[in-house]
Amino acid sequence: MAGGAGVPWVLDLGDHREITGNAVTPVSLTRTNHASFDAAVALDGVFCAATHYWELGEPSTYADQPSVGEQLQELIARARATPSVSWQSVGDVLSGANTAVV
Repeated sequence: MAGGAGVPWVLDLGDHREITGNAVTPVSLTRTNHASFDAAVALDGVFCAATHYWELGEPSTYADQPSVGEQLQELIARARATPSVSWQSVGDVLSGANTAVV
């Protein structure tokens, strides 16, 4: 995935750990987030949707894309329909439970 988006694992940087957030914003593309989610599931990795609550009602920049809130709802529905998904907080994932899809 271009630009580091969708890295489906915890990055151990020695003095701290990080996970990549998959942007759900007016400029995000559902196909990109769905591909990142699918990759995380296939690799038993981590997926983190990153958004701002104040953008949930915003339309997409692209005419063929759903609003930010609709994009997030699609990702939630996809995660709920995937039996292997384990919902965890970012803090729990970073503290060592790094095989969960978030």
